[in-house]
Order: sequence, then structure tokens, then C-alpha cells
Amino acid sequence: MAFDEKIEHYMLTYPHAEEPPLSTIKTPAQIEGIRKAGEINSMVLDSVAEMIGEGVSTQEIDDLVAKRTAELGGICACLGYQGYPKNVCTSIDDVVCHGIPDPKRILQSGDIVNVDCTTIVDILGMNSFMYILPWTTPAPLGIVLGCGITLLSILFAVLVLVVDFVVYYPFFKVYDKQKCEEEDEKGGYVKEEDEDVEVSSDVVNEKRVLVLCAGGGTSGLLANALAKGADEQGISIITAAGSYGAHYDMLKDYDLVVLAPQVANYYEDLKKDTDRIGIKCVACEGKKYIELTRNPQKALQFVFSILDGEE
Repeated sequence: MAFDEKIEHYMLTYPHAEEPPLSTIKTPAQIEGIRKAGEINSMVLDSVAEMIGEGVSTQEIDDLVAKRTAELGGICACLGYQGYPKNVCTSIDDVVCHGIPDPKRILQSGDIVNVDCTTIVDILGMNSFMYILPWTTPAPLGIVLGCGITLLSILFAVLVLVVDFVVYYPFFKVYDKQKCEEEDEKGGYVKEEDEDVEVSSDVVNEKRVLVLCAGGGTSGLLANALAKGADEQGISIITAAGSYGAHYDMLKDYDLVVLAPQVANYYEDLKKDTDRIGIKCVACEGKKYIELTRNPQKALQFVFSILDGEE
């Protein structure tokens, strides 16, 4: 009987049941894997049957299952599943299922023992996911950890990263070019300049500069560069780094606010606030921002030019 006919027969027999998806059809390789897993599982249970008896601990059963499964080329499916700590379930008497092996649990005469053994076989030679990981785990790292840190899983993760880079890099370049063009067209953005500006201590001395980015990390780079440049010239300047969105109560305490590239699109909104309280603000494009974070003197000249009204 063809699969479609089986589905139709099933739905006629059980009209209120959910129709099985086509994914239930297994490939020849999957069927072979199921068959091999069943064979290994059967042989492991045969070994358990030979050793189980009065005076044996359930931990010894677990150790045997782990050893025999590995010898036969399988993987214990129980280990790590939903955090389960053992290779097999050993349920005794009134323990319905999922009894956890314990070296202190010794089998007694008359005990009824259910040994629940499940085996995974990987046709490709790479483990399937054996461990449940937090959803926040980065995908490449999750592949390696979830598959038990095997060599093939590491190679696969590297391959995925390389393929992703090759596929997406051209799109990143096009997007970066578009954003640079947009930055050049917008007002309030500092563009690249090669001329050095002489910094007047009268303008920047005792000034307070706040640098904002998305999370406070990138802004810290420029804030530190400004502090270093001022220290080298013996100028007293106060710098701080923060994240956009948490800055509203801080604005009144500063003379200049600098927007890092990640939040530069908020320039018009920020300018309304800074104009209202009488301070200055500027948005800096990506390439220029990187240059400023690497050159403390350039960073200081940049702040001077804004405060002195040259930008």
C-alpha cells in the first residue's frame, strides 16, 4: 500500500486524529540507521540481562550500558536529554519510569527492574544533538557543544561560518556603501578632514563631553581617547560614555553630546533636546569615529572644533 493510501486509510479509521505529516516518510539511510540502532540496543540489553541480578547496583547497570553502547558504535540517547544525568533509566518496582541509576541502590531478590535503554546511531559519523543548551547560545558554539565537542561538529561549524561569510559579505559591502552615502548627505555629521586644528585650552578646559552609543561600549572608546588626549596636553576635560535612551536625565550636566555611528540616525531627535537646554550635539560617521578612537589628539581637536563652532 502506497504512503498516501495508508494516510487515507488511517484518517478513515481515526477521523478525529491529526493527519501525519509527510516528514514521517524515512529515507533509506534513516531506515538503515534505525535498524542499526535497534540492533545495538538489543545487544546492549542482552549484556545487561547477563549481568543483572541480586547484589548488583543500578549504577553498575548504567556503567555497562555506557561501555557496551560505545563499543558497538552507538550513543546513549538518555545522557544529557533534558538534563538527564545518566546513560540509562533503571526503574524498580513501583517506580513507573525514568528511575535514575544510583550506586547505593542495590538490587534485591524479587525486585522487578525495567531497564530503559535507547541508542542513537549517526550514519554520517557526527553526533546528533545530545545536550539541551540555553537558547542564547551562539549557533556555531551550540553545534559544537550540543554534539559533544566532536571533531566533525567543529569542522561543520567552521564550514558554516565560512559559507555565511562568503554569502553575506557582498551584501554587507553594499549596505556599508549606502550608509556612508547617506551620512555624507545628512547634516550634523562630522566628515573626514585631514587638517590639524590647534586646540585652545580656553575653549575646552573644564568642559564636559558625553558620548552615546547603543550599549555604552563603543562610546567608551571615544570617551577614553578624549580623556587621554586632554591629559597629554594638560587640559582638564570631563568625559563620560553612555547608551542612547538612558541619557535624558544626563544631558543638562554636559556641554557636548557625541553620537556614535550606531545611533547617529537619532541626531535630529537629540538636537531638539540639546537646543532646548542650550548645549551642542554632533553625530559622527563610522570611519571618522574609528579614527578618533585611535588618535587621542584628533579626538581632542574634534571636540574643540565643535565647541568652538567650526563644525
